[in-house]
Amino acid sequence: MKNQFIGLLVSVLVLASGCKQATQSTIQANPENIAKFYSSAGVETKAQFSAVYKTSDYKIEDIQKMDAYTKSYFEQSLIKPTIKYLFGPLTNRELGGMKTEMTVVIDWAQATQEGDHVVVPYTYSGTWIVASKLISTTQKLTLPVPFNSQKLFTTKWLACTDSSPEHQTQSFFWYFWDPSRSGCDHVLNTDYQMVDLKLSEQTVNTVETYPEFQKMIKSNGIDNNFQMTYAFGYVEDAVDANPDTDSDYGMNEYRKFIKFMDKENLKLNLAKTSILQKEYLNPRFPEKLIGYRYSGIYNNVKIEIKVVTSANIDQMELFAQSYAHDHDAFFSWFGHSRVGSGFDADNFSSMLRYNPTYYSLSSNYQLVYWAGCNSYSYYTQPFFKQKAKLDSVNDPKGTKNLDIIANGLPSQFSFNADNATILYKALINWNKPTSFQSIVNTIEKRAARGYSVVLVNILGDEDNTK
Repeated sequence: MKNQFIGLLVSVLVLASGCKQATQSTIQANPENIAKFYSSAGVETKAQFSAVYKTSDYKIEDIQKMDAYTKSYFEQSLIKPTIKYLFGPLTNRELGGMKTEMTVVIDWAQATQEGDHVVVPYTYSGTWIVASKLISTTQKLTLPVPFNSQKLFTTKWLACTDSSPEHQTQSFFWYFWDPSRSGCDHVLNTDYQMVDLKLSEQTVNTVETYPEFQKMIKSNGIDNNFQMTYAFGYVEDAVDANPDTDSDYGMNEYRKFIKFMDKENLKLNLAKTSILQKEYLNPRFPEKLIGYRYSGIYNNVKIEIKVVTSANIDQMELFAQSYAHDHDAFFSWFGHSRVGSGFDADNFSSMLRYNPTYYSLSSNYQLVYWAGCNSYSYYTQPFFKQKAKLDSVNDPKGTKNLDIIANGLPSQFSFNADNATILYKALINWNKPTSFQSIVNTIEKRAARGYSVVLVNILGDEDNTK
């Protein structure tokens, strides 16, 4: 999160970066958009730009002779990984986030030879969330894009990324790269270019929508049954984890939420029991405590609230158990996003494929809250697509039985317990429904108190019924 970013400093207000520059205000609302969305501090928009890719590994003759397969390789393996480096300035400058799905059109006919390099022009288009305050300005948004990501590992490349040692790896470079960082030796028009962003087709905000509470109290298809999971991650994984005593900041937040739940339980009067790893598929440490369960009857509904941690268990296993085995109505994650690998949809699909008797997608309504960094970018559209496959005729967008709350910018570990509490209070009071807009606004206000902008957003709610 600043999430929890992969490594994050234990000290907490991670990656504090000042919001610079602004963006052009050419965005117009398009009420015909397929999907709607809500964010109090962000705007979802289509983004386009033109750029060039430079390489000394090809000659112009090679480009001219490429067949369709080689052209596809060039796009997927060379150009698209270079475009991903936009994550760095967008995050570092607190401007917004981009979905990983993108369209790239390469103008092969205009490729030229310039000295030792072949220059290949292309246009990019994709969907982004950007800070609302940028839209009201008249300044143009220009951002750096490398000419070739494979050539960025220069003598001082470590100065071009985040200063945290755990972030200074080649595999994470695309996520933290920004040539404006002090000491970076990357040179404009040599290592990178500045591109002008055209923003258009702003997604229409939903005005007042609600979690589908009546469906949520039918968790796993069972009437009067409400199942929720609140999962907390470590800042630094422990060799022999004990979430009840570890000094890790992520576990401090977990214990803060447990303390809240214990106090709340005086009203609920539920049974509190331990959750051990052996409840999960193929546990490495079957007897290890990973959290607690609160279960019983509340307002004539069977309640099960699981509060778990990644104590020597992978966060994907926590998600898969909740979402695809127990078929909980609500799953939330408060920890690292691992820059898209923490809940990779392809990895999750493999778990479904190789364990079909244990994991399965549910046609019942589910709500997911990815409270980690930039979860809007990686953990939204792929999961809607998976839901859509269950009933492509009646639910072609996969939104009828799935809603997702995500972040468009990094959050902080210090927000975790408070954000979990915000969701809990909204969901446990299903007889007095709280709107998604109110939930998002409350989370945003909490972030603002910590001098942070996280661009909280809700997707999939356009077809909800109160």
